[in-house]
Amino acid sequence: MMKEICNVAVFIFTLTVDVWQHVLDLTKAFSVYFSLYQTLTLHKVAAPGCRIRFSDRSEMDENTMLRIEGKIDF
Repeated sequence: MMKEICNVAVFIFTLTVDVWQHVLDLTKAFSVYFSLYQTLTLHKVAAPGCRIRFSDRSEMDENTMLRIEGKIDF
C-alpha cells in the first residue's frame, strides 16, 4: 500500500515538473515575441502593413519538442 502511494506521489511530482517546464518555455517564447514587437514599434523599423512571422523552437529533451509560431501586424 505504501509503495503504491509513493509511486503515485512520484508520478504527480514528475507530471508537475513536466507541465511547469512547458509553461516556462511558453513564457520565454512569448517574451521573445513581445520584445520583438516593442523593439520594432519603438524604432519604427517596420512599415505600416508589414507582417513579421517568427518561429521559436525550444528543445526540452529528445522526446518533447515545443514549437510556437506567431505573426505581428503593423
